[in-house]
Amino acid sequence: MARRGRRRGCCVFLPHGDPGDRWSGVAPDFGRRQGGTDPLGDGRDRQLRRGCHHWNFCDQGFRGFTGAEGLPPLCHLLLGPRGGVPPLPLCVRVVGQPEALDDWEGRPVEEWARLWDVPLLEAYDELPSTNDHLRVLAEAGAAHFTVVIADAQTAGKGRGGKHWESPSGMGLWISFLVRIDSEVPPILVPILVGLAATHALERLCPSLRPGIKWPNDIEVEGRKLGGILCEGAGPGAVVVGVGLNLHQGIEDFDPGLKGRAASMEMAGCRGVSRCKVAGELLSAARSLVDPPPPLLDERLRQEVRDRDILTGRAVRTEAGVSGQAIGIGADGALLVEVEGRVQEIRAGGVMPIDSGAKGAT
Repeated sequence: MARRGRRRGCCVFLPHGDPGDRWSGVAPDFGRRQGGTDPLGDGRDRQLRRGCHHWNFCDQGFRGFTGAEGLPPLCHLLLGPRGGVPPLPLCVRVVGQPEALDDWEGRPVEEWARLWDVPLLEAYDELPSTNDHLRVLAEAGAAHFTVVIADAQTAGKGRGGKHWESPSGMGLWISFLVRIDSEVPPILVPILVGLAATHALERLCPSLRPGIKWPNDIEVEGRKLGGILCEGAGPGAVVVGVGLNLHQGIEDFDPGLKGRAASMEMAGCRGVSRCKVAGELLSAARSLVDPPPPLLDERLRQEVRDRDILTGRAVRTEAGVSGQAIGIGADGALLVEVEGRVQEIRAGGVMPIDSGAKGAT
């Protein structure tokens, strides 16, 4: 059974100690010994995965620490007095945040990380937002394809600040970190991840015909099954959030969504577990955004074209541009023909203004 998340004091994960490091007279190899030491005397010091050392700081002197920006002086306080600040830790636990789970979906979290070939996986019962949590890790130096999963989100986000319903156990709410080169157009990342999501869903449920609605939606039979939210997390870092509805029935959605939302079960794909969806999604995403290409080649453009539900339809953008969608460009821009001229749309949303439905059957 998974250990349920508990709210605790401030925790900090530290890298292996250096021979020159000192902490109140602790032996210089404290970060390398399997049993470690117990400098705070609380009996909870232990060795963690990837060579981290872990303490729970309940002392009042640490309760003012509230974010990654406070980390270097705290590390200096702990590991000085050499004068240099040690490398940033893998992750930070601030006061009042839930503790990560040891087990998720019947297996240790570390085992899922190995199976999915990701450098770090954190799973939680509940988070305000997996994207927000991963952004903190990214800004502290988290590795490419670090993953955060939550059973529920209390402040799940969609594009434009919209709320994303993320009830416990009903879907896959996952974020992963993609580090990109400067020549990769930002709009291309959600297109590639959307394509990866359709690949994953098709493998798990061959009868499903998911479509991509530019720039970040996954639709089935004209209803939204999933969404993608990409947010910057510093130079060259993109936090990719994916929400996929899996087990909801129509009665589980808010009244305003009942005519527009879908789930895998509603589409006839019952009993698909979150761990299988997560594994297929991450595998497909690895093949497309590890690393992402600077442009879509002809093969990828054809795959996107086959799933694009807007091509051939009359559309209106949030900026008020109306015309006919004619495809998605090599850089991920939506191509809209307006009075005989093609406009490239790279930001904002777009809505069809006809009743047609292509690709999502």
